[in-house]
Amino acid sequence: MTAAAHIPVLAEEVVHALAVAPGETHVDGTFGAGGYAKAMTEEFYRRQRELMAGVLAQQNVVITTAAVLDEKCSSHEVWRELGVAYFQASRLHEASAALGTYVQRRPYDPEGLYWRGKTSVGLQRFDEAKESFESCKEAVQTMPPHRRRQVARWQRLASNELHIVEAKLSAFRISLT
Repeated sequence: MTAAAHIPVLAEEVVHALAVAPGETHVDGTFGAGGYAKAMTEEFYRRQRELMAGVLAQQNVVITTAAVLDEKCSSHEVWRELGVAYFQASRLHEASAALGTYVQRRPYDPEGLYWRGKTSVGLQRFDEAKESFESCKEAVQTMPPHRRRQVARWQRLASNELHIVEAKLSAFRISLT
């Protein structure tokens, strides 16, 4: 005999009444299957997404304004930071444009190359992603030792992503044959 699925009564109303806030601990002490806890988690993540979207929008205005005021301010990483903010907001086409501008001006910056690769993966441009990750690794390897230690993180991340991209490219090529 299979137990019937538990559906919490008035879950939305209970979550609203509790007003779940970040940092608070709530315990679902009912004898169900954690339905209120699941509803609280969903409500919490919805609020977090809304909050993050607002923060990213504010950052985007500041960074875009800086980029417009001084179009050649790549030495201040504005284009890279704008690209990363777009990437984190899932605005991949804008991220690609900003990171493309940055990498064009700073072709040996491992962090910019890594984020350009991640954006290319999101846009399913796997050849472009592979090129960016390989360039990222090369950029780190050709740096002076003291600088290489500072940016080794980007080489590790690019190596991991490169394995994934190569597997996707290989699978894609096999499916074409």
